[in-house]
Amino acid sequence: MRTRCLAHLETWRLYVSLQSGLIALTGSALMMEHLPSVNRALVIFFVPTFGYWAALYGSDYLDREHDAVAKPLRPIPSGRMKDREAFMAMLLSIAIGFTGSAYLGFVPTIFSSLSLASGAAYAMTKSHGFLAPIMRAVGVGMNLMFGMAATAPMGLPQWHGTLLVIIILLFCLHGFTTSLVGQMWDVMGDRVTRITTASVKAGEKTVRHLAVGCIIVWQVGSLLLPLWTPLHSMSSYLTMQSLGLIWTSLAVGHLHIKRDNLQALQDLMMQRYWFSGAFLSGVIGWSAVIITYLPHVVRTKNYFFGADRKGDSALHGEVISYEHTNAYTARCGSRTGHPGPL
Repeated sequence: MRTRCLAHLETWRLYVSLQSGLIALTGSALMMEHLPSVNRALVIFFVPTFGYWAALYGSDYLDREHDAVAKPLRPIPSGRMKDREAFMAMLLSIAIGFTGSAYLGFVPTIFSSLSLASGAAYAMTKSHGFLAPIMRAVGVGMNLMFGMAATAPMGLPQWHGTLLVIIILLFCLHGFTTSLVGQMWDVMGDRVTRITTASVKAGEKTVRHLAVGCIIVWQVGSLLLPLWTPLHSMSSYLTMQSLGLIWTSLAVGHLHIKRDNLQALQDLMMQRYWFSGAFLSGVIGWSAVIITYLPHVVRTKNYFFGADRKGDSALHGEVISYEHTNAYTARCGSRTGHPGPL
């Protein structure tokens, strides 16, 4: 039972999935200019979170043959989670998400459905170059708009309109960048298993330059936004954006100078909590620091980047080499269903 629970916990990738709930909550705060009631805030947070979990279950289910070769320590290829179990967990997560969005109203349900559809599209377009990162960006935008629709007042504050569209675009660009870098750390595995990601199709150098360019755009844009957007707490907004700028600088350094794609991805994953939290703090003040930092406390270790198996858990992060993959797959071929080394 403990092994199975840990397998589901790893599938949830809390260091990623909690971000979707934070984005939705940020959208609702921007729309209302304060946080909604506790009950409504919890529903707004967990609807996209369950939607993201559904997408992760579905992605792991579709990628189980690829993962058996490139990432054999993930829950399904390692045998700690059955294929059918992942599929049923996906359906359950979808049902819970739709129930919550229906409680919030018809329009939020539409955006929730679009967000879920973009997650499914991302899973199905991983071999279509830049299309997968674009689908991820669309999903981020839909999450933000879901939060806005869940609390949209009859009369909007004066600054809403064009600036709101700019904020949505900044979030979308941030999601696009993270997805691009996320595809770069396992280029070898993608080439071996013939998954044509953007990095495989256009080359790492091109994608790296594009990612750095996108980072500059959304980081500079978010720092200049207060010149036109009358946020309530400008000091907390700029402080949190400055903290996020530290992670941004590290990501650019690891990506462009050290060519460490894996560490750059980890930096961006930390940075985007501060990116969302900055906008939230601009509305509700310094209390947003607690909401932003919480995912750092509860997030799992980055097994997403590979793992050094300890017992039945894969929570300790380390990149898996091609030789390690073949050796592990040969040793566990009977459990994973993979015949052995390539």
